[in-house]
Amino acid sequence: MKTAIDSNQIRRPVSDVSGGVKNHFNLVPTQALLMLLLFSSIGIQGFSINIPIVETDPVLSCIPVITGGSPCSDTNTSSISGKLQYDNEEHTPLINSTVYLKTGSGVITDSTITDLYGNYKFCNVQNGVYTVTAITNIPTGGINNADALISLRFFIGFTMLEGLRIQAADINNSGYVNSSDALLIQKKFVGMIEDFPGNRWIAEEKSVSISDSSAQIVNLKIICKGDDNGDYVPPVVNQACPGIQSLDYQGKIYTTIQIGNQCWLKENLNVGVMIVNDSSQKNNGVVEKYCYDDDSVNCALYGGLYQWDEMMAYSDNSGGQGICPSEWHIPTDEEWCTMSKSIDYRVNCESLGWEGATAGLTLKVADSSQWHSATSSTNQSGFSALGSGYRNIHKVFRNTGYYALFWTSSRNAELNPWYRSLYTFGDGIYRYNTFKDHGFSVRCVKN
Repeated sequence: MKTAIDSNQIRRPVSDVSGGVKNHFNLVPTQALLMLLLFSSIGIQGFSINIPIVETDPVLSCIPVITGGSPCSDTNTSSISGKLQYDNEEHTPLINSTVYLKTGSGVITDSTITDLYGNYKFCNVQNGVYTVTAITNIPTGGINNADALISLRFFIGFTMLEGLRIQAADINNSGYVNSSDALLIQKKFVGMIEDFPGNRWIAEEKSVSISDSSAQIVNLKIICKGDDNGDYVPPVVNQACPGIQSLDYQGKIYTTIQIGNQCWLKENLNVGVMIVNDSSQKNNGVVEKYCYDDDSVNCALYGGLYQWDEMMAYSDNSGGQGICPSEWHIPTDEEWCTMSKSIDYRVNCESLGWEGATAGLTLKVADSSQWHSATSSTNQSGFSALGSGYRNIHKVFRNTGYYALFWTSSRNAELNPWYRSLYTFGDGIYRYNTFKDHGFSVRCVKN
């Protein structure tokens, strides 16, 4: 039997984390009236614009980021892994987002970054009970008048919300969804307010128990505050660095690509004067480069090939500017590690040789004219690596279309530089060190 609705005593609570429901709220009738007036004044029909918020969430600065996860190995150790996905129909993966591992008392013990598929993994987890949750600084969106109407309909009992959608609708963090929340969503949509109070993202928190050599899978959902209907599709890949779409350096235009928290040049560096293969690059105040097969067309396509000292501008400082533009530098071994892990959580930066399962695929262009076998490559990272080949210490150009080798600015204990390599038939990324006199490709990363 239907009962009359008392507008002064409607209760639409938000469930707390433990599953309990708070059960007290009194509606202020004028709030509902204001809501209706606002809807009627701007016309609730016909609007479907999403207004993304691009600022960095201030809450993020208060949360510690630790080490990026313990290195994974093939030994029988306990682990927690899973996916971070948006709470929409597409289950869009949240890339380059931070997943936290917390103790039962709420202390953060570890953190890691999701890769290009939303995957994360914690290895070597000690026995105990943990909570897994996440946060992201990806721009929010999906906030429109339809969400405001859903909040209002939920408030008066005309529709249902479940799970994260209820928490997303609680804009003022009161513990309830009411007309005030609907009004805030509508005000944000029409530009009457700049932002919502508190955190812009709502993520699940899931408990997991770890015992000896157990492997637990914990998938997490996350949603923007105010996106009641979950219609937002977060950006995934291939975006230029914010505020730096491109730059002009020594007569060449370079574009940028944001990978995780790093801003990279999307093309190999091509600066300096070409010298023939029989010559050595010298500390003579002039930047010198090799072009594959002594053909300047190959420099235009693949970039120059540089010996380590020439690339570093004859400095030994790890992370130095080298021949990169001002405010950019030669990436360190650690920075290559950070980038590799952000696109493939399986990469173990402490190992030598091939690492990861998809890093190479996501870094290489999917173009059979640039790689002899590119059928599985996706370039999902936007890094756009070409099969540029290299010049070896015997003054021989090798393996264009098969390999790309990139210097880092770091050296090992024997003072041999670290480098990274991609292979046309390889799915991962190769890490090793070698002699300085090879001629490899160079990428720059923003300071």
